[in-house]
Amino acid sequence: MKRDVFLLPFLDGLAGFFARGGCFLGGLGIALMTGLITADVLGRYLLGMPTYVATEFSEYLCVIITFVGLSYVSRNGRQIEVTILFDRLPRRLQRYVKLFTQTLALAFVSYFAYETALPTLLDFRIGTRSLTFVHTPLWLISLFIPVGLGMLGLETLVQWLRLILSAQTKTETMEGTAR
Repeated sequence: MKRDVFLLPFLDGLAGFFARGGCFLGGLGIALMTGLITADVLGRYLLGMPTYVATEFSEYLCVIITFVGLSYVSRNGRQIEVTILFDRLPRRLQRYVKLFTQTLALAFVSYFAYETALPTLLDFRIGTRSLTFVHTPLWLISLFIPVGLGMLGLETLVQWLRLILSAQTKTETMEGTAR
């Protein structure tokens, strides 16, 4: 019996949209950081005068690039995986291990997204700013951490649902052929 699952295609489309957006923002951030560092180097060596904001904003961009790119990396399987033991397990056990690790990943990512949102909200409420002369509102930068983790959490949820649904489909197929 084939089940129509309307939630998975919707969540998958949404996760794909966020992953592509994160990839675009990450690429834009790298281009901006490259420009800032180049301007700082040129200003320092050609004019004898560094730009004081290049280092500060490059650090902010590094945080943004890292967290908004997480869902894209996960979606495309570009993360580092050590599978020395996993590859030696029987296929059935691999499925259970994958489901277990995906469940743990979903729990941890959700927890960290929540925990990083709390200080961001506090920074917003009290108006925390950087100590540099630019006085950058820190909540604006730290907002990318829980948002990026939320994007990763959505992607992890989609992968988790795929694992569960593929396990159900295989079980139903086995039961159908056993009759």
